[in-house]
Amino acid sequence: MKTISVGLILTIPILAGCSSSPNLASRWHNADQEPSQVTDLYLKDHNIAIGMQNDEEYLYLTIDVGERVKQRQIVSLGLTVWFDYQGGDARRFGVRYPIREERLPFERRQPGSERMPDTSEIIPETSTDEIEIIGPEENKHRRLHLAETKGIAAKIENRSGTLTYSLKVPLMDNGEHEYGIGARAGSVIGLGIETGGFPPGERGGDEPGMRMGGRRGSGRAPGSMPAGAFRSAREPIKFWGKVQLAKGT
Repeated sequence: MKTISVGLILTIPILAGCSSSPNLASRWHNADQEPSQVTDLYLKDHNIAIGMQNDEEYLYLTIDVGERVKQRQIVSLGLTVWFDYQGGDARRFGVRYPIREERLPFERRQPGSERMPDTSEIIPETSTDEIEIIGPEENKHRRLHLAETKGIAAKIENRSGTLTYSLKVPLMDNGEHEYGIGARAGSVIGLGIETGGFPPGERGGDEPGMRMGGRRGSGRAPGSMPAGAFRSAREPIKFWGKVQLAKGT
């Protein structure tokens, strides 16, 4: 899936707002295939598409984000994926990737630096290799390189202007895996996805009535974002749902 479009919405089995808690079904992953980008859930409030697969050892999660403001939220403010092995909405185990960038205070930036760059500049060509593990012990945070996680893999890619986030995380934290969800194939888990919001005074993208490189006008310029959509896009991504993991035959 290269883009998120109105036509795509018609093919998606579940539509959800940020406050709903749908029951989702993960698909079985074949070891000899790359995780496919079939959409299992479309979050209409955030305009992002989610796909899930699992096998006996791993859960594979993909998130496609086509909206530039949401892309910037993820890249600049970080994305945290939470898991609850009991199937609820408790933040028992989390993976934060990418990690929030350290940013200069708004007043110290150069004029114009707060504007949204082109999509190609929002999504880095290569992903950082640092990740933060949260839990499962209370108040436990570990910042590691991906190679040190012994099983967790994460990356973000620019696919024709769409930010594609991919995460592979072990189901169990035993054997060769030091970190895991604590669930087995066939069980039900809770899944949370969230970003932080834009700090006060920081713009998350083009202001209504503005285009990149253009001037503010009395009306909305072609290609700019309506005021209501702009405010909605700035809202942090927050989602919780229950996932029925697939079970192999």
